[in-house]
Amino acid sequence: MLISSRALSLIVILSLIILPNRGKSQAKEDNYYLFPIKPGIRNTLAGTMGELRSSHFHTGIDIRTGGRQGIPVQAAADGYISRVRVSGGGYGYSLYVKHPNGTVTVYAHLKSFRDDIEAYVKEYQYQKESFEVNLFPKKDQFIVDRGDTIALSGNTGSSGGPHLHFDIRDENQDLLNPLTYGFDEVIDTRAPFARTVAVVPFEIDSRVSGKFAREVFDLVGKRNVYTTDTIQAIGLIGLELNAWDKMDGTRFRTGINEISVRINDSLVFQQQIDTWSFARARYFYQHINFRSLVNYGRRYHKLYVDNGNNLKFYTPTPSKGHMLIEEGKYYNVEMNLVDSYGNSSEVSFVIEGSIEGEEIEEKLNSLAYYGKILKYVADSTSGQLAKVKVGSENYHLKKTYSTTAGAPVFLWDIRKAIPEEISLSDTIFTTNILSLVPSGKEYKVFNGHVDVFFAEGSLFDSLAFEVSYRTDSLLPNSIVTLGNKNVPLKNAIEVVLKPDAEFDNKEQTAIYQVYGKKSYGYVGGDWKEGHVEAKIRSFGDFTILQDSIGPVVKPLIVNRDRIVFKLEDKMSGLKEVRATLNGEWLLMASDPKRKQYWAEKRNLENNYAGDFVLEVTDNANNTKVYKTKIR
Repeated sequence: MLISSRALSLIVILSLIILPNRGKSQAKEDNYYLFPIKPGIRNTLAGTMGELRSSHFHTGIDIRTGGRQGIPVQAAADGYISRVRVSGGGYGYSLYVKHPNGTVTVYAHLKSFRDDIEAYVKEYQYQKESFEVNLFPKKDQFIVDRGDTIALSGNTGSSGGPHLHFDIRDENQDLLNPLTYGFDEVIDTRAPFARTVAVVPFEIDSRVSGKFAREVFDLVGKRNVYTTDTIQAIGLIGLELNAWDKMDGTRFRTGINEISVRINDSLVFQQQIDTWSFARARYFYQHINFRSLVNYGRRYHKLYVDNGNNLKFYTPTPSKGHMLIEEGKYYNVEMNLVDSYGNSSEVSFVIEGSIEGEEIEEKLNSLAYYGKILKYVADSTSGQLAKVKVGSENYHLKKTYSTTAGAPVFLWDIRKAIPEEISLSDTIFTTNILSLVPSGKEYKVFNGHVDVFFAEGSLFDSLAFEVSYRTDSLLPNSIVTLGNKNVPLKNAIEVVLKPDAEFDNKEQTAIYQVYGKKSYGYVGGDWKEGHVEAKIRSFGDFTILQDSIGPVVKPLIVNRDRIVFKLEDKMSGLKEVRATLNGEWLLMASDPKRKQYWAEKRNLENNYAGDFVLEVTDNANNTKVYKTKIR
């Protein structure tokens, strides 16, 4: 019997619809890839592609191993080992397998490799006298068949617990969503959860609940339908969503691949995270609300495309998610959230075009920045007219609106001019803004305490760059606040700190980031002409400190069969760990998150008898030496 092409297409479509619990992209070579942990047996995940982590989108899936290490990891398809990497952080022990269809599968946080790969790696480590290696074997050196055991699962690198991280990448090393390949080992019938929605004003005349501020609204609902009370807003605004997915049989929060937003039935925003590029990894910070992440640990999807956001998984729309709300009009908002298995949830609510709000509460006597808008909230006893100082000129600024307590609120667009001070009655606030730094251009800022050099690619968007200083009785040098911690950097900037204290040993002295009382992060730096130069990748507080205390070296096991140490440095951090046995270099493997280091023999038949020396050096070049004779 002949079947028409139209009928055949219909049959294919129906078959895809009725298949239960499968990924959406069934056209992607179903069953080409074997599930790499216990294939054919139900498993659960601790992470999925597109999940919002603290500093990045998750790139693949995290396959749970029941809190155990040493479970066989099987090759997902025929191919060859194209890359082997060993690192103390990141992926830890990882393998890359190249397949005939052009893709690469990645297996990370491994405990160990297959014996022949393990021997190859160890030989290279001993040749280069380095624990960390990044190797690219020849095409025919390590051939693997689908289902071959290529490694054992582990907890190495930056892993937060035993599991296997599994990636699929295309010919360009762009990430693909493994769950679109239909692994029956994973079951997901649960729809995404939505907790809160935020509304963000973009322009000086925008309001949310009667004020110029980002407002968060709780969502309530059940059975995959969520809502909130009518929201009052006006002007140009954007929406943000705090939501996540959960899969069957696990408590872990995972990623939502597709989110769409319609206003009065018109699509204004859509994202679909089924692939993305490492080249755009830092743009993660433009996709989320960075301020909310830094201050509250909450991860919001921006449902609009910010200036400087170059991610490619957004559906082009005329407004890019920026919504103009007009007074007296009502706007029906509908959000659709879809996970990798097609489970969906809906969020719906109404925005009323109104400048009013039920209660307008603000933090009194505060100065804050929202994009390019400076916001000053006085107190209830202040007048209605503020004075703004710009260079030698003073401008009078009328209040924009009042809080519930009657305190005046003033708004100033920094793009008009950079204010040095804003004052009202006897209160004076210094803005600390040195310059409006353009994005996409080289730019330099100089003053008596610090020089800052912005490269062309340092910023996502133009920046009101702030610098301030304060002294701390516990520290020898002033603390310099560079920029706003709520603003992410696209790429590193170069800073030159000018010390206001004397340091007797400059080799041990460098720039540190200050995170709180007695909490410092080593940045580094080179001394030139009495100043310290270094590159930083985030704004915050910085100072100059000297580290004259060496690392802590604690032997845990030292005998003929095993050598294990606990090593740490409480200030500048460890730079080098070097061990020798009878004068010959000895490999010291490491797990920095546990601060443990252990010896690994070149030849398993040998023991550790003889003169053992361990030299541990920190980033300030302080060295501790441990010596013993193992009998």
